[in-house]
Amino acid sequence: MDLKEKRSIGFYLNFMGRQAHRYFEQKFHPFGLPRGSTYILRKLYKKDGLRQNDLCNFLHLDKANITRTIAKLLEMGYVRREQDELDSRANRIFLTKKARDFKPDFDAIFRSWNDIMTTGLNKKEKDQLIETLILMSENAQNYFENKGKN
Repeated sequence: MDLKEKRSIGFYLNFMGRQAHRYFEQKFHPFGLPRGSTYILRKLYKKDGLRQNDLCNFLHLDKANITRTIAKLLEMGYVRREQDELDSRANRIFLTKKARDFKPDFDAIFRSWNDIMTTGLNKKEKDQLIETLILMSENAQNYFENKGKN
């Protein structure tokens, strides 16, 4: 496939997303991490002890998907679940020592993918790319929060 052929922005974003999935599946497979679990771990590395429902909202994933993935992470020893002290109907998800010990490898895998994706770009181009992607992401999110509900 000739990637230099003019296509839509959506095509290239989708293509890069599929390549990222392939890369992460390959890199996280030796650790036994299921697809989708990296999103949960990444969020918990930023703020441990989130409610399961908050993970659904932050990640824009359905409850069944989050529940299955958390069950797998529990089974593998990466997280533990505790009942929320203020709301007995809610569960909070916490990282285990195994997950905290894994964080340097986790971060290195994501840094490596960023390095692969930005090969040939200088710092100014990388910074500009990040700003552009942030703006595009905000535009997409705003569409669904404001106009796309129709």
